[in-house]
Amino acid sequence: MQDLGTLGGPNSTPQGVSADGAVIVGTAQIAVSQYRAFRWTAAGGMQNLGTLGGSYSGASGVSADGAVIVGSARDEDGFTQAFRWTVVGGMQNLLLGGAANGVSANGAVLTGSGGQYALRWTAADGWQYLGTLGGGLAVATGISADGAVIVGYSNNAANQRRAFRWTVGDGMQDLGALGGLSSRASAVSADGAVIVGTANNAAGLDHAFRWTVMGGMQDLGTLGGPLSGADAVSADGAVAVGYAYTSRDLLVHAFRWNAADGMEDLGTLGGSQSEANAVSADGAVIVGRANNAAGLDHAFRWTVMGGMQDLGTLGGLSSEASGVSADGAVIVGYADNAANQLRAFRWTVPDPDSDGDGLPDSWETEGCGIPLPTGGRLSLFDMGARPDRRDIFVEIDSMFGYAPHESAMQLVVDAFAAAPNSGIVLHLIDGGDPGLDPVPLPANAQLAFNLTSSYFGSEAERNSTDPEVIAKLAAKRLFMRHCVFVSAYCNEQGECPAGLAAGMPSNEFFVALGPFGAHASAFEYQAGTFIHELGHTLGLSHGGRVDDWSTRFNYKPNYYSVMNYLWIWPHVWNVGGWRLDYSREAWSDLDELSLAEHDGLRVPTGASVPQGTCVPFSNGNTTTGCAHAAPGWWADWNGDHLLTENPVSADINFPGAPGGAPGYDLLRGHDDWSNLVFNFRSSPYYLTGLLGGSRGTNDVGTCITPEIAAFLSVLTFPNNSLGDLNCDGAADVLDINAFVLALIDPAGYAAMFPDCNILNGDIDGDGQTTVLDINPFVDLLLGG
Repeated sequence: MQDLGTLGGPNSTPQGVSADGAVIVGTAQIAVSQYRAFRWTAAGGMQNLGTLGGSYSGASGVSADGAVIVGSARDEDGFTQAFRWTVVGGMQNLLLGGAANGVSANGAVLTGSGGQYALRWTAADGWQYLGTLGGGLAVATGISADGAVIVGYSNNAANQRRAFRWTVGDGMQDLGALGGLSSRASAVSADGAVIVGTANNAAGLDHAFRWTVMGGMQDLGTLGGPLSGADAVSADGAVAVGYAYTSRDLLVHAFRWNAADGMEDLGTLGGSQSEANAVSADGAVIVGRANNAAGLDHAFRWTVMGGMQDLGTLGGLSSEASGVSADGAVIVGYADNAANQLRAFRWTVPDPDSDGDGLPDSWETEGCGIPLPTGGRLSLFDMGARPDRRDIFVEIDSMFGYAPHESAMQLVVDAFAAAPNSGIVLHLIDGGDPGLDPVPLPANAQLAFNLTSSYFGSEAERNSTDPEVIAKLAAKRLFMRHCVFVSAYCNEQGECPAGLAAGMPSNEFFVALGPFGAHASAFEYQAGTFIHELGHTLGLSHGGRVDDWSTRFNYKPNYYSVMNYLWIWPHVWNVGGWRLDYSREAWSDLDELSLAEHDGLRVPTGASVPQGTCVPFSNGNTTTGCAHAAPGWWADWNGDHLLTENPVSADINFPGAPGGAPGYDLLRGHDDWSNLVFNFRSSPYYLTGLLGGSRGTNDVGTCITPEIAAFLSVLTFPNNSLGDLNCDGAADVLDINAFVLALIDPAGYAAMFPDCNILNGDIDGDGQTTVLDINPFVDLLLGG
């Protein structure tokens, strides 16, 4: 983050950035309470654009090439006038009692406001009045790249504020609302075909909208709460960004919307709220502000691959990003410095990371690599990395007798290869040691990680005095995670978890399956524990995203992931639905104070979970409830064996189990794969293994223990016996009527047999009970 300085006073703020990020414009103080428009370039620094003879000027926009700047300034008589500035012509008075607030890509067309009127300017025609929608107000808020389309809002004859689209041929067009009375347009795509903003729905609530010529005004929805608003749109109109309220807690979160995925919650930086302000031309980079864990607003940069990145400050407490270059590589905004002065900043991607895997392209490019202090380079390309494909490196060491099976580790490699968005290449590196002494780890987690991290690299590398070898080992710490399979670890509370990570995210973790007896050598236990602990180092908690405490609850039925205790390993009850996988989509939130039984889990159509998988939950009875992971199934959340029409309250995530969380909570769904944190180098839990390196450990929470494993292994479920559709303990002719009911009216079957599993009728094993099961069912009854 670069401080752009001031013009002599304490503060400066940016208002626009050119398409290539080379020119930044805004307003800066020349002294306290004295402001001037500025133009900043790397070569010339901050340039005072002057005034029109008066005491004030401020820039509000810049052309795509940075050659034309617009804004407002006072003239010699003290009146505020719109201006257009160029390098050759300087500041031109456009003789409008108001301000120019928008400019076309080539700088030839301007938008402005004079009094209560929206206007358009060209050199040939001067200022043109755009009219109103019948009322006395019109404000322009956006202009297309060629200047042919202008958007904003205007009052109609009924004094209702409405979004408008203006063109030379059609004049000002009312875009309507979403069933309510008012609307306003915020931004327009480069070609003028897509407009975004905010509009009232029939309930009088503001919702974000996207408008097109063919489709009209589309409600973009919310994140579960009552309100939302769209503030910006990508150049091609495919991506809209803004803010929306979440469901139960009514917090404002930044969102990204596209036609394929709908509205996506971009999360926060560990705090409660966020808002998106701008988006790159292709919609891939979004910037704005978000709360961190301390409740302070920080500027962020969000990408699909990298998630939300904290851009920091200039030494002060807060910052906000307000604009981004077309390619997303340059971000502008304002931040506090150590003296509590507000300064314009420019932030650039230090070294592009095209695939978003936390490894700069220069490290992954052939012939390049990580520069070493000895003069050479460590080539990640030679180790298999590529700049256009996501890569993760993990060195594996093990104590003698506890090395993982190659087949178990291949299961994990295959899981990452099958990740959404073209997969992830997981490089598992043999640490090179023949087998470490199986010594018990210290109970103190800090000391335990001091020991395991000391095994990083081969014995020859660790003991080398060669400066080149030492430098390469240190360079490996910059990108390679480290796992040690140890005999056992028991913490200071006497708990013996199957593994532990140094933090979320971090680069150090271990697997400790010794206390789990025969399971220690089972492929699925080794693979499940390894990918679970690796998930912690990738920023995942036991319930989802690490930066949101509301996702950390254990045993969530709406979280289908190996990070969830319920799915880390296969058990008798989940073997049909178990997958070695992180969650691939966010299932619907479940508010334990208001659970709709007829909605069940509300599993998204096309979800990755095997059709009909029985997901356990605690329903207050001695038996565990079963919620079917398929659209259209209800769930007996309160355990009364009745389909209750009104919402019920129930603590459904096993409050009495080891690691459970008593109390009514909002259980959020979570998409793991889309929210992995690849780069651990900026984490406070990054263990460098060098003197002065961080040695903090994060509150990961207790990972699965023998007590938790024992609890999971004996869960009692509704009857799960093939052919026994009436749950009387036998598959016989008494099940025929129930089988027929399951075929023709699944919901009716669930209501009549709430303690039964409809998949008892899935005789052919295709994951659902259908007419294809009739013949196998008859054969079963006949003893075939």
